[in-house]
Amino acid sequence: MIPYGKLTKARNLDDYKVELMFRGMPEDQVPKNITERKNALKQLEAKRLIDNGVDKALAEEQAKQHFMKQSTAPFKMTDD
Repeated sequence: MIPYGKLTKARNLDDYKVELMFRGMPEDQVPKNITERKNALKQLEAKRLIDNGVDKALAEEQAKQHFMKQSTAPFKMTDD
């Protein structure tokens, strides 16, 4: 699970786009700013959890903090 709070904005902006598109969001609907991209990913992560049998309330709570990477986006949390 990847914590949203540990991802640096500038470094991971494109990674959010890759993840959203992998989860089925059309490229022309991917939000421009990082906050909207994060919120969209939180919604899609909650949906993924619910579809996998997690209780709705628990899924929404878990999706607020972490997400399971589904794409090939690197999501670097530190500078190398």
